[in-house]
Amino acid sequence: MKRCLLIGDLILDYYKFYTTMSKNSHDFKKQKCFLGGAGNVYLILKYLHVNVDIGTYVNDIAYLGVLSNSFIKNLYSVKNITKKYRSFLGDKQIFSSSQEYIHNFSGNELFLNIKNNIKLYNLIVISDYLKGVCNSEFMRAVVDLAKEHHIPVILDTKLSIKFNKTYPKVDYLKINYKEFKNLFCCKLTEKELIRSIMGKYNISNLIVTLDKRGSVFYSVNDIILYQCSEVVNGCSIGSGDAYFAKLICCICNNYDILTCIKESTEFAKLYTMKHLSYRRKI
Repeated sequence: MKRCLLIGDLILDYYKFYTTMSKNSHDFKKQKCFLGGAGNVYLILKYLHVNVDIGTYVNDIAYLGVLSNSFIKNLYSVKNITKKYRSFLGDKQIFSSSQEYIHNFSGNELFLNIKNNIKLYNLIVISDYLKGVCNSEFMRAVVDLAKEHHIPVILDTKLSIKFNKTYPKVDYLKINYKEFKNLFCCKLTEKELIRSIMGKYNISNLIVTLDKRGSVFYSVNDIILYQCSEVVNGCSIGSGDAYFAKLICCICNNYDILTCIKESTEFAKLYTMKHLSYRRKI
């Protein structure tokens, strides 16, 4: 199997499980902390047996390598990291808030680490949660480096404004439908317009996830829609990470694109239905 380098922002997800809906109540059964953001993508990739390293910043220090269990436990005491707080009643989220931390640096230290190890990797994966790790100058340098070594790049980003100035020439772009509308400003059925915009932004392959309805793939020659039955019960937190991780796994195994989007959609659906059990065991 191919070896991947995942680059992105780490986030901490704090879950509180309540026994009552009362806003004044502190009656919660327990609190759990999970690794979120690109960290969640990393953990799902490991769960799927993908050979993956991560490039990120921890306490504003560049890190490139694997995340051991002891390393992850130490992350829970890190101060310079975005933290999300989620309150649950049963398996339903009833409230959320966040304490944002945006990294502010050039990325030179991490880039040099990547450059010195670039020949180890067959695929560059970018999970950009807009927390500062994937700043424009750094990511342009990474994409150019990957192209120089003929390594494909797959991107999942929340960024829709000035996209072409940040991520030129990615091989795969995965976005959700809301981000698609912001970036492309058209309907999913406007095929020629979509292809024109893909050409403008130098996107070789586009994958749009359709919330609970499936996903659609666009390239110069193909348009493939995969629809699934809608999930009635479940929690969609992290389902985009699950889709992205399964997509990477399928690409690493050289699956055809229909199989890629089908398996990614179904895995994200399963993750949504069994969200808490997945987070606990991953």
